Amino acid sequence: MAEPTPQERAITYIETMRQHFATYHNHKEQMAFVAAALYLTGISALTIQKDTDWTKIFPYCITNGLVIALSGFAIAFVSWQLKRRALANHIISACDRLRRRWVETYPAPDKLPATCAEYDGILMPAFLRQEIDRMSPLRFWSLPNIITVLTMIAWGGILLVRIYLAKYPVPKP
Repeated sequence: MAEPTPQERAITYIETMRQHFATYHNHKEQMAFVAAALYLTGISALTIQKDTDWTKIFPYCITNGLVIALSGFAIAFVSWQLKRRALANHIISACDRLRRRWVETYPAPDKLPATCAEYDGILMPAFLRQEIDRMSPLRFWSLPNIITVLTMIAWGGILLVRIYLAKYPVPKP
């Protein structure tokens, strides 16, 4: 069996890199939306409970602090997962752009730098990094991400209102 040419190795590398980050993208998406679903389910369950008196469990300020801290942690975790998903999507797009370009004409070996480059802590060949630099900047704040994060913030606010109303009920006329 003949040794693969530099062009064949580059094509194989790009295909493997694309597949790796497609799997990573899928994993980050699942982690983000499962965490968001669990958070929203938990907040909803706490909000719609009847006859809850959180002041018997924790003092009012501790309850609010816990809700704010845990909500902040959940929102930060989901945001981080969505950012990593966007990063993976950016790398996948760069791999697809190279593959599409190489279908028409494959560059000469001297046009594919063998040096390594780094993108957000990820080592890759310089030609892939150059392709990423040619693309539009990484966009995290897409509409689905905005909706997810804002929904989580709103649900946390609703729970805080519920806790407030448990402590200071509205007087009945």
